[in-house]
Amino acid sequence: MNTTTALPLYVDLDGTLMRSDLLLESFLELLKRNLLYLFLVPLWLLRGKAALKQEIASRVSVRVDLLPWNTEFVDYLRKQKALGRRLVLISASDQRLVDAVARHLGLFDAAIGSDGRHNCSGSQKQQIIAAEAPQYVYAGDRDVDVDVWRHAAAAIPVNVSPALRARVAAMLPIEAEFTRTPGGLKGCVRSLRRHGPRARVLEREVLGGKIRRMRGASWA
Repeated sequence: MNTTTALPLYVDLDGTLMRSDLLLESFLELLKRNLLYLFLVPLWLLRGKAALKQEIASRVSVRVDLLPWNTEFVDYLRKQKALGRRLVLISASDQRLVDAVARHLGLFDAAIGSDGRHNCSGSQKQQIIAAEAPQYVYAGDRDVDVDVWRHAAAAIPVNVSPALRARVAAMLPIEAEFTRTPGGLKGCVRSLRRHGPRARVLEREVLGGKIRRMRGASWA
């Protein structure tokens, strides 16, 4: 057995634990309540990403039971939990939503998210983990996670591109990996359709590539 399985496992949420983005999911829920919130979003964003996420999360209730989970990876986490491993959910999503996901799955010993002031992503996320665990394993899915992997004992890449997979493998051991499943732009379109008529007003923008550019700019 890989000796790194004795170390705590820190798990990213968006794109890793689930095949969508919780900010997108909560944003669509916000629009279902009132499309006029579109005009407030830029003002909230002026105070930073963490503030934007907190403002949205405080106004919505996301149906976490309907989120598109990466089921193969979730099954792996269940097996690790059964072996007594410490599992921590850590995400750039707002703390309210991260807590809701953790309660729903019942797998995690702790849940850490953005708090309205600090955006729990990249180097900020790495510092939070390092303060808790000198040695750890991290599961992630995108380039921003490299800051966390750089200091980890091992990696679990989930749905990563071949280029990122090669980059991670050159830095540290890979404990386990999970191949790409449908997500990205297609996952965003499915989220739009799942959220009903008001959300569908944005579907043309998604198909035009706006969501892809948004994700590329890293809303994490």
